Amino acid sequence: MRIIDAHCHVGQGKHKQQTVAELLRSMDENHIERAVIVPVEEQIAFHNEAGNAGVLEAVKGSGGRLAGFAVVNPWSGRQGIDMVRRYLDAGLRGVKLNTALHGLYLHDELVLELVAGVRDYRVPFFVHTGTPMYALPMHLRELAREFPDLNFIMGHMGAYDFVSDYPRAIEGLRNIYLDTSLTLSNFIKAAVATAGADRVIFGSDAPRSTQKFELENVLRAIDDPEVLDQVLYRNINRLLGG
Repeated sequence: MRIIDAHCHVGQGKHKQQTVAELLRSMDENHIERAVIVPVEEQIAFHNEAGNAGVLEAVKGSGGRLAGFAVVNPWSGRQGIDMVRRYLDAGLRGVKLNTALHGLYLHDELVLELVAGVRDYRVPFFVHTGTPMYALPMHLRELAREFPDLNFIMGHMGAYDFVSDYPRAIEGLRNIYLDTSLTLSNFIKAAVATAGADRVIFGSDAPRSTQKFELENVLRAIDDPEVLDQVLYRNINRLLGG
């Protein structure tokens, strides 16, 4: 069974602390082949350059086991867009958005300008959802409708009080995928039935949660080997470009 964890953090922040070595050790213990990494919250919110540089360094030193997503504060405008493009050129494979840290709605004009500014790279966007009032599933729906040629991963599937909103958020759209992190097994099982196995992606959000716990949630929800292969490996591998 091949496994890619689509969402992990590396760095030393106030709320999250995880070194690359600790992540790789957890991956070995849980038989996870690859992981997608992003910086910690401080670097998503403000210290974007330092966060992206750290992620790129970790990716280059991982022997192919790590892929990285760039982060940017949409308030930084053209300067931020140019920074993201520079890191995508250097080898990062997507963009992480957490607009709740920036005080912006997901479909704010500044966010639209950012996404449009890197649209030609055709990389996936991992989008945090579950934080009112700025980052909710229906907000992501509006963003995804603006860019039908791009793919968006709904982080945490809306999380907690808003997980029931994802079916309406993805209705009629094929460019929103559902991330399993911080989501209970019954919701993961329902997501496969509602969205289809080709649109659900395993993520752990480590170190907020653990790869072991989040992987066990998926394994409790899904017993079909073909579906597991899609959720744990093939879907995110396809979005990363194989």
